[in-house]
Amino acid sequence: MTNQQVNVLENERVQEILQGLTQGSTRDELAEEFGHKNYKSLDMYMRRRNFEWDSEKGIYKLAMEKPELAVIDTSKAHRIIQLIEQQDEPDLQRIAQLMGFDGYKALAAYMGANHYSWSSEQNNYVKQVVVEEPSPQFVPKILSEPTLPILTTNTEEEGLTEYLPLLKLLKNNELRLMNLLQPYGVGCQIPRYTIPGVAKTKTVQMIHSLDQMVTDFAKEKNMTQRDVFEVALIDFFKRYGYERQVELLLK
Repeated sequence: MTNQQVNVLENERVQEILQGLTQGSTRDELAEEFGHKNYKSLDMYMRRRNFEWDSEKGIYKLAMEKPELAVIDTSKAHRIIQLIEQQDEPDLQRIAQLMGFDGYKALAAYMGANHYSWSSEQNNYVKQVVVEEPSPQFVPKILSEPTLPILTTNTEEEGLTEYLPLLKLLKNNELRLMNLLQPYGVGCQIPRYTIPGVAKTKTVQMIHSLDQMVTDFAKEKNMTQRDVFEVALIDFFKRYGYERQVELLLK
């Protein structure tokens, strides 16, 4: 047992709460006795003192020690969760303003976009489990057994003839279609481009929410904002008729 755990166990109120549970008091009764709104607030008080609720035994127990070499989450979403956790009754409007949002609705939209949902049990946002679907790929069909040729009537052949120009167009633009369906390859890895030339400063005004999105995206993907704009512009030019110019630029 560490020195920190010993200090926690010596806390008078913690001892009174633990003793109250062993004597048959409920969490709601103890919450009212010690001035908490309900048992959720009591849980939060005990979590801050490194205790967690054991639903099977109906008691609080010391939480496991966290590894010293833990990965520190510095994301904006994690910071929001920390601010909420610090308050028994979180003021979401105030927290939203501190984090640069127009209001709590904008904060909620941001958390939802980052796969967090509000938990009434935790009285905070929790991470959702996201199952990513595999990227669609063109896989050639392998026939294990020979098949007989399909015989068509003259009427069916005439019906297929009208689609031949479309099929030819698709075939001629096969590479471009593949790039549209899988712009960054398997796994959607963001490309990085090395563009020759002299760097030049260009000032562009944009809406605050879009500017914030660029900042957040660059930070979470470990990119510079210049990289974000370069990739976005090159992708835009390739999609809208400047493929040849982009190829010459990147040579």
